[in-house]
Amino acid sequence: MEIFINVRPYQIRIACVEKGQLKQVFYHRDHSPSQVGALYKGRVTNINKSLNFAFVDLGLERSGFLYGKDLAGKNKDLSTVLKLNQEVLVQIKADTFRKKGVRLSEEISLSGLFLVYIPQQRNKVSVSRQINKEEDRKRLLKMFEEKDIEGSLIIRTLAKDQKESVLFEELKKLEEKWKALKKKFQEQKELSQLQEGEDPTLRYLTDRLSYDIEKCFVDDKKMYKKIVAWLKFFRSDLAKKVEFYKDTISLFEDYHLESQLRQASQKKVSLKNGGFLIFEELEAFTVIDVNSGRFKGDKQLSENLLELNLEAAKKIAEQIQIRHLGGIILVDFVDMEKAEDGEKVVTCLEQGLKGDKHYPKVFKMGELGMVQITRKRSENSLSQFMTETCNLCGGTGRKKNIATLVIDIFLKAEQFVSQRNSFFRRKQKIKILCHPDIKKYVEEKESKTLNFFYKKFSTHLILESKPSLRLENFQLEKI
Repeated sequence: MEIFINVRPYQIRIACVEKGQLKQVFYHRDHSPSQVGALYKGRVTNINKSLNFAFVDLGLERSGFLYGKDLAGKNKDLSTVLKLNQEVLVQIKADTFRKKGVRLSEEISLSGLFLVYIPQQRNKVSVSRQINKEEDRKRLLKMFEEKDIEGSLIIRTLAKDQKESVLFEELKKLEEKWKALKKKFQEQKELSQLQEGEDPTLRYLTDRLSYDIEKCFVDDKKMYKKIVAWLKFFRSDLAKKVEFYKDTISLFEDYHLESQLRQASQKKVSLKNGGFLIFEELEAFTVIDVNSGRFKGDKQLSENLLELNLEAAKKIAEQIQIRHLGGIILVDFVDMEKAEDGEKVVTCLEQGLKGDKHYPKVFKMGELGMVQITRKRSENSLSQFMTETCNLCGGTGRKKNIATLVIDIFLKAEQFVSQRNSFFRRKQKIKILCHPDIKKYVEEKESKTLNFFYKKFSTHLILESKPSLRLENFQLEKI
């Protein structure tokens, strides 16, 4: 694995690459920073008993929302635990999603490099799934279960080879941090942030320090020194693998990452075998459609279909991670003849998502060739991060055709005429300023409608071209 860190005043980009293939990408922009992990003093402003959630004012532009299942303690019935105007200590669990505010948790977790401390949970110790050896897991569990710890712990992957004294020193710091936060919450009078989220670049690197990192390229001197100093303290072996990129050519361009990033923002993604994928992100879930396109296999039909779907499954697993897709993902594969082929495709998806820290789960293929995937959503997808609702199409991704636009003009003209006609019908002329293509279409195909207006309303519709207008815009004027 190689890591590329591209630093600019307007954004930081971090790419994770394996054998030249982009596997993950992370963006950070100062004007839209991730707030995940930040702690706030908030106030409950509304409680929805039927759906078991509450709105919490954090002093931000938009209130956050707190589900009952994210309360601290065993009682998850929000209406019996909270009351209106109650002040609460909460942590941001997920950034704003579409028009929703941040998702909150009252169950606070404080992250160190080796441990995650959850002070309000009952005494429980668990070990990262990435630590596979049973002997390592047992040793770490025994180390902490024999101690009297207030709260719960998650032992992170990097703790595997650390001395007991190092781990308990970090635990002590996390316990002190929790005491300081509770004190600050009590003393602070206004709604405000009590603790920032983790440094986004270091947080990303922390999550990947357990991987076999061959090289880390950084194109900013200040960031390079910061990362090296940080790694020398935690992973001195890896600090030697960090390299300052001096070339004037863009780091991402030099290593052919820009083209791969452009693909991750497109609706259509081509496959090497001639097929293609279509990505549709909807409000509740994401749909991925597999199409055969120009694919022409040279084997039997069943083998060709399997080959197409396997290639698609590999690309889908890759794109899900690059695009940060979360929630429910539905994949519509090309129908296959054999049930066992469907199992092979599902296995291929599972292999492609192996090691993903967002806990993806792939379900069996249904009778219609559909596969459902669930993946934890803790951040906006790449599309939601980089785009916004189109003012012209209203977010549908489609626009009205010219025939529909012309009909809109006629309907508006009819309202315009009827509003201005008195009881005694008088001949009148209405000028329609419109795009040249609209004028041409009406003159060529809507002569009957122009005659209708004259006979029905005694009105001449006179179209005049105005190239500065958009196709969907027009103006009506009485002459």
